[in-house]
Amino acid sequence: MDNTYRELVEYINETQEIATKALQCFDKNAEFHIIDSLDLGVPYDVDRLAGGFPTGVYVYWRCKEPIIPVDTTVNCCSASIFMLGKIPDFDTDKFINKLLNLEDLWKNSSYIMNFNSGNHFISLCVDENGIYYLIMHSTAKEFTKCYNGLYPVSGNWYYDRIKVYQSGQRYFRYINGRDAILFRNTAKSLNKYNEIRHENIAYSILKDLKIDIIEIKHFHHYGMDDDNSIKIGCYTVNKECIFPIFSKPSYDIDLFKISNCSKRTPSGQFIVPHGWGKKLTNPLNIKCDFSNRQFFMANEAFSIFSNDNLYRLHNLTYRDYERGDGTNSFYDYCESELEGDIVKRLSQKICMSISGINHYF
Repeated sequence: MDNTYRELVEYINETQEIATKALQCFDKNAEFHIIDSLDLGVPYDVDRLAGGFPTGVYVYWRCKEPIIPVDTTVNCCSASIFMLGKIPDFDTDKFINKLLNLEDLWKNSSYIMNFNSGNHFISLCVDENGIYYLIMHSTAKEFTKCYNGLYPVSGNWYYDRIKVYQSGQRYFRYINGRDAILFRNTAKSLNKYNEIRHENIAYSILKDLKIDIIEIKHFHHYGMDDDNSIKIGCYTVNKECIFPIFSKPSYDIDLFKISNCSKRTPSGQFIVPHGWGKKLTNPLNIKCDFSNRQFFMANEAFSIFSNDNLYRLHNLTYRDYERGDGTNSFYDYCESELEGDIVKRLSQKICMSISGINHYF
């Protein structure tokens, strides 16, 4: 557990206490809980963190009143794995060209491409047996910051009805009643929406290469699966489930089979990491100043409620568990918390991300 993890645990414990008090204004027996995952880390979104929610947490609550904590910045983020089989004469140039022209291809559609922002990507991978995979990681951006979106941005459908519970200079923002019901119904529909979205985009990339998809699996690590819980950068899975764990750009992607984990939902599912997360190499020193609409971290000031982000922090970096010899020490690091086996290790060959299109040999 690094310094970022420790400081964020203290921070979410405080969020949990404030949110519980807010919910108990409606229901004296209400509860609000935040469970940290093993990739607990720093998000890019200032409003999300200022509102109390880092990346790598499972949030759930019990309250008679329908309520949504809006600073969880709900959407759906999915990892989709398309098994393609062996491809003896893979046309690398044609594949790269399809990626280069992806936005132009879909410009007149209802989809908003976001594979080249944040930690999203499209990656062509190969396993040790020479089987190809197309892996996609992105959100349903069509439901983020537009009028019908779920992010708490000025001018959207519910923004003027957000309520604030203040505790000192910390705060908890929420919507309730009919607004909360419409919100959660929308959010719960996005898992299937993003699956179909990814499949449409995958077919558009592969059809001209005459590559068939053998198998498709989807994994959601962000969003709402039910009325009273939200995943922010973590999977909830059952025993024996095989899911992908991301790490850092260019590094291998593991398909991991879970046997046990120390983090669990109230129903007993495992709360497991979807990656390694981001940390700060120096202390976070988090401080919120709600009265002046400012948030402080690592001695930098950020504006809240203004779409500010944390990317300008120079010491914000991906966690790195790669040893000097190239081996992965992540599972050694968290062996007391996470048990299972690596079923397949997928080597990235071509990847489109925020850093452009990279070809790894």
